[in-house]
Amino acid sequence: MKKYIVSLSLLVLACQHGVLAQEIKDSLPSNQQLENVVITVDKSPFLKSKTSESLRLNQAIENVPQNIQVISNELIEARQITTLTDGVVRNVSGAVRLEEWGDVYARINMRGARASAFRNGMNVSSTYGPMAEDMSFVDHIEFVKGPAGFMMSNGEPSGIYNVVTKKPTMQTRQKVELSYGSYDYMRASADVEGKLVQASDKVFFRINLMGSSKNGYRDFQFNKRIVFAPSFLFKLSDKTTLTTEYIYQRLKLSDFGADYLFSKEGFATLPRKRTFGDPGFEPSVMNDHSFNANLKTELADNWTLNAQLGYFKFTQEGQYMWVTHIDDKGDFVRTSNLWDADNTATVGQVFVNGEVETGTIKHRILGGVDVGHKRYLVDWSHKFDYDDIGTFNIYNNEYQKPIHGYPQVDRSKPLAQRVAQYGIGQADVGQSYTGIYVQDELAFFEEKLLVTVAGRYTTVKENGNRERREDSKFTPRFGVSYKLGYHTNLYGLYDQTFVPQSGMKRDGSSVTPLTGHNIEFGFKNNFFNKRLQSTVSLYSITKNNHLSADPLNAPGENYVLQLGQTRTQGVEVDIQGKLARGLNLNVNYAYTDSEVTKATKGAEKGSKVSGFAKHVANAWIDYIIEEGVLQNLSFMGGITFMGDRQTWAFGGGGGDPLPDYTRVDVGASWKKDDLKISLLVNNLFDRYLYNGAYYNSRGGFYYWRPEDPINLKLSLSYSF
Repeated sequence: MKKYIVSLSLLVLACQHGVLAQEIKDSLPSNQQLENVVITVDKSPFLKSKTSESLRLNQAIENVPQNIQVISNELIEARQITTLTDGVVRNVSGAVRLEEWGDVYARINMRGARASAFRNGMNVSSTYGPMAEDMSFVDHIEFVKGPAGFMMSNGEPSGIYNVVTKKPTMQTRQKVELSYGSYDYMRASADVEGKLVQASDKVFFRINLMGSSKNGYRDFQFNKRIVFAPSFLFKLSDKTTLTTEYIYQRLKLSDFGADYLFSKEGFATLPRKRTFGDPGFEPSVMNDHSFNANLKTELADNWTLNAQLGYFKFTQEGQYMWVTHIDDKGDFVRTSNLWDADNTATVGQVFVNGEVETGTIKHRILGGVDVGHKRYLVDWSHKFDYDDIGTFNIYNNEYQKPIHGYPQVDRSKPLAQRVAQYGIGQADVGQSYTGIYVQDELAFFEEKLLVTVAGRYTTVKENGNRERREDSKFTPRFGVSYKLGYHTNLYGLYDQTFVPQSGMKRDGSSVTPLTGHNIEFGFKNNFFNKRLQSTVSLYSITKNNHLSADPLNAPGENYVLQLGQTRTQGVEVDIQGKLARGLNLNVNYAYTDSEVTKATKGAEKGSKVSGFAKHVANAWIDYIIEEGVLQNLSFMGGITFMGDRQTWAFGGGGGDPLPDYTRVDVGASWKKDDLKISLLVNNLFDRYLYNGAYYNSRGGFYYWRPEDPINLKLSLSYSF
């Protein structure tokens, strides 16, 4: 009731303001004019009102009939986020990150399933990948909840996240930053941009560089990463620009299988500092290359064309430790598993945005075509036992050297030649697709009512060394958004999805495409002259042929299950913006429930789907002193809670349930002119936290990946 009273009071005040203004205007002589008054709205620096061009919508977020959240660059810098795996998801309702492979891959789940990864509007998702983006070259990140038919690139019904990279802004500026922290953490980055030729306004450049090194809180852990990311903007004419960019990431890290702990007793039954690693284990080396060229031109008034070409190549060479034996006494046999991979993708896109009017109806038109080809080569075939039963024990605190030494892997043959042998643990997975998309957003009653009618036709060919098939499907999209006064937009959405899938079933049968649909209703509010924004959404997603890891997988096996039909339902609340002078907040909550609704082999009706938490809540507050002796001194703090968590793979419910998760982080910073000093404390109360947990019913053991204990990071940045 109080909410309605407050809303009514604001409405009355607005009406009174309008009446008073009209009375003043009418009382003035006709030859007198009121002076123009410019009102500056003190908005939160963390808010973005519109998505990037790579999302193609050409519309304010509040008018889009879907839950879309944007993590701005200002927020990334303020929260001292350095990689996509580091604190991004807590700013979005219901988004959780599974720690399956730590800092290597950014596997993010929303609405009960894995979210598809996009970069600059191009689908870069793969079986394993992409490599988690370092924030040194990231401008902002867009989260789209539910099917994103307008993206045209076969997105998951759970949603997508789109990483938008930094590009030239046609300004001249430089920034350097140094960081030092716990576990010998060191990081240096630079961001430099300007004119390529000072006398010309036709070519601009931007270069982002980064290098970091970190050891772990456990023995034999390390992580080294470098980034080189140049980009160029060419003004070909007043109406045409060409932007090109190249991004290179190199990551070298210790055996990431050894980041896990194993026990038959239950989750978190070993000290988190216990290690299963060894200084002789081969490290993994990943190289991630991407090239992107974007041509944008104005065709006519209110009509633009974007053409984009992207090439992505990710290579991995290394091994990971896993388990082949564990018993009640704690005797454990560590096994080395080869993991060499080559992941490539070529993507082309052309789309147009425009506006036309038919009578009193305004049409925003979006149309486009995208094509792509992906190929994933992987060799898991080589295995080597480090230990015999009785030579390594999980309860022994002392260093235990592998009794059999270390494996010698024969890499004399190229990966493609090795994979062509079609051996066990080797795969060549290829996929080609073509998509055509057309959307008409009709605006009625001076754009108070927006109706979206759209459709996409997708054809996909699977051409790996284990299966070949072709599938096509038309998927419609219908949406409506109604502006209820100045502050509120009501919306509804129906969208379908079609996602070709790849994987190996245990019985050798083919994996069929995922199909599904999303029904969503919600409302978006803005308060205090758009300084504070909120989104509330209710949704129901039905998916057919949902994939999950087979719970019977032995070490090195990567078989999958198809779960028949699943249904995910939930409620999401996102609130962000400026609450008062100097006080910014981000609060979100999500309730998610996901279960199997049609049984299939290995998945019973009513079983919970993996990879979600029923309750996820986040709160983060930033406060900056805006004047006085302590001007520009700021404090921040946040809490993350996850309750009723499911394991990361289907079938993990045979053991103990995962406990609730609560983490608190705090920080402070001070800025003087172009100099800024920041301090961040993660896991303030030093709780034993973990994700990526699972119960292996075949072996009767648990495994989990502990997060870092309490740790500090001190950063110094200078802009000039």
